[in-house]
This record gives sequence, C-alpha cells and structure tokens, in this order.
Amino acid sequence: MRSLYSHVAWRCQVVRFMNWANWIDATSAFLAIVLMAFTASIANGIIASMVAYVVLWLVDATQAAIRDECVKRGWCSTPEPDIEVVH
Repeated sequence: MRSLYSHVAWRCQVVRFMNWANWIDATSAFLAIVLMAFTASIANGIIASMVAYVVLWLVDATQAAIRDECVKRGWCSTPEPDIEVVH
C-alpha cells in the first residue's frame, strides 16, 4: 500500500509536467485544481474547468479571427516581434 506522501508526490508530478505555456490549458487546469481544493468537490472542479476551457477557446479563436480580418483589410498592422534574430 502506498503512503500518503507517495500519493501526493505522484499527483504533483502530473501537475508539474502539464503544458503551462498554453494559457487556455493552464487557466482551466488551475481553475480545476483550485475549485477541487476549496469546494471539496471533484465534480465542481471538472465542470468549471470544462466550461472555462470552452469559453476561453472561443474567446481566443474570436480574437484571432478579428485580428486576421483587421490585418487583411488594412485597418491595422501586424505587430512586430520583439525578438532579435542573430545570424
């Protein structure tokens, strides 16, 4: 039988190896973790996380479509990257 420490350590490894660079995944995962802890309900955390993921995905897709249309019509310019490329 595993000890409580090994069980918690395994759960922390799952969180550590998540893709935190993707802000949609990170936000919905963080929301699930926090709500599961504070409401003591796994169902509340999972449902809130799924709803947040869909809403954030729709907001991101809509924002990208608006930006692409704006650039295509010439109303705005594409932002220049702040990274210098060294050859």
